[in-house]
This record gives sequence, structure tokens and C-alpha cells, in this order.
Amino acid sequence: MIKYGDLQFIEMKDDYILIACDSSGSIGNKKHDSVQIEPEIAGYYGAFVPLVEVLAVKGKILSLVDTLSVEMEPTGKRIINGIQQALKELNIDDHLLTGSTEDNIPTTSTGIGVTVIGQIAKQAIESKQVNNTHSLILMGLPKVGEEFVNEELIEQQGETLTLDLMKHLTTLTLIDDMIPVGSKGIAYEANVLSKRNNLLVSLYSIKHKDKRIDYNKSAGPSTCLLACIDKNRVSEFIRIVKTINTTIPINEIGKFEDYRDID
Repeated sequence: MIKYGDLQFIEMKDDYILIACDSSGSIGNKKHDSVQIEPEIAGYYGAFVPLVEVLAVKGKILSLVDTLSVEMEPTGKRIINGIQQALKELNIDDHLLTGSTEDNIPTTSTGIGVTVIGQIAKQAIESKQVNNTHSLILMGLPKVGEEFVNEELIEQQGETLTLDLMKHLTTLTLIDDMIPVGSKGIAYEANVLSKRNNLLVSLYSIKHKDKRIDYNKSAGPSTCLLACIDKNRVSEFIRIVKTINTTIPINEIGKFEDYRDID
């Protein structure tokens, strides 16, 4: 078994089986939930994170498993409706969905776990080539908790990653590697990319709306994504993405270097 960022790769003959998972706690509409949102939204973003992790390596989705620490009726059913909406947006048959709920013990707060199982050809992973000619691009901004709820779900500022954009990104040959950002922050995931490709990464200080982007801040439910793009094609890449999503911020935030280039 191989760790690839937050993904687990199980080696088969010609393919890897991919395992991605995520959990959320105290996010929902129950009495003791800290962040109050509708169960459908909690379910949608519970599935969003592991789906994006598998899509980021351009893997095929084989199955999604939800483990819900709530009763089936009414909360579990509403969470499942949110998960099904995420699958629908990606044109994934919801017959691939299975799971379990807690129908023995009454619950007063929401707990959601989602595991996504995928598949990818070994050649597709082994052919990835990122080097010191690549720039590091950030799409979206890190947002978490009430900030994400208020700015994105209520105000709909459009500054975070969407499944529609992610679906299009998987088709772009301009992207040589990418990784979603979650609770560990941008700097952490940038280092995952650099180590994955046996490189060093240097990050620039970037502002958005006169406020410096915090590279150590949690990005909640994968609200942003890092991509490796040839530095000569960054402008082309930004133009393409802006035809798909006009509101998401896109910033060149770093560069890669070979170890031998460092004195």
C-alpha cells in the first residue's frame, strides 16, 4: 500500500485502487451542532472532499460509502440527498452509493464519514512529470466554518472550488499535477506536491482584496486547490479556467526548484 498525499493506493497488476475519506462532526441542524446548516449541505460537502481528492489524480470513481452517526429518518435521508446531489453534478450513478446510519442510539449532534473508492492506471501516475519549469497555482481561497457558510453558502461570493470546475480540470492536459487543500493548509499541501515530485517549493507572499493569503489556514471542505503548470503556459491556463468559472480567484503562488539548484 502506498500513501499519495491523503490518498491510499492499493497496487494491482496494471492499476491502483484509490481510497480517500473524510469526516465532519457537529456540522448540521441537530441541537448540539456547533455549525448550523441544513443536512443536505452537510452531506454534499462531506462527499465533496474525498471526491475531489480522487478526481485530483484523475481517478475513476468506483464507489462511495457514507457512514452516518445519525438516524436514517429524517436526518440521514437528508444527508444522503446531499451526497446524491454531489454525485449528480459529476454525472456519477448514485447506484455506486452505499452506507450505514445509527438507528439504535438517539443522537443530538451530526457525524458524517464518507469514503470514496476509485481506480487509476499505474501508467497515468508514473507518467506525471513536474520539474523546475513549473509554477504553483492556487485556485480558490482557504475558508472554514462560519466564514465558509456566510461567504460562500449565503453570500455566494464564488471564491472557492466547485465540483463543476473540478470536473473540467480533470480534462485539462495543461495540469501536470494537482492536489486539493483541506484542514492542513496550503503550505502543507505545497510540500506534499514538492516531495511527491522530488523538488523544493518556494512560496510567494500573495494578497487577495488587500489581505494576505494565509498559507497555514485550514481550507475547510477543500475550498481551494493547488495545480502545477508549466510557467510558460500560466496565462493560457488562467484564461481557460476563467471561461469555466469567472469568480474563483487564481494566483501564481510559488515555484519549484531542484535540490541541486540550492547552494
